Amino acid sequence: MSFTVEELGSGAKNTVNLDQAELKMVSAVLETSQLSQYRAVPYGKKKLGRGVLTLMWALRIYVFLALPLVAYVFFSSLKA
Repeated sequence: MSFTVEELGSGAKNTVNLDQAELKMVSAVLETSQLSQYRAVPYGKKKLGRGVLTLMWALRIYVFLALPLVAYVFFSSLKA
């Protein structure tokens, strides 16, 4: 059983959900890069809770506080 790309439609522009039979038909015709474009579905942003947002801000603050320390140790080790 063979199908042409025209029968399947454009992979990158087709956004309908496929069942297993249609997915097998698509994967039989398309090359690997075309198939990955066909399956690519953007996900929306996830709403994060207050605890996760607090942890993310704590991580940002830690990184900005640690950067000068790391830079100091790096440059002081170059002098030695």
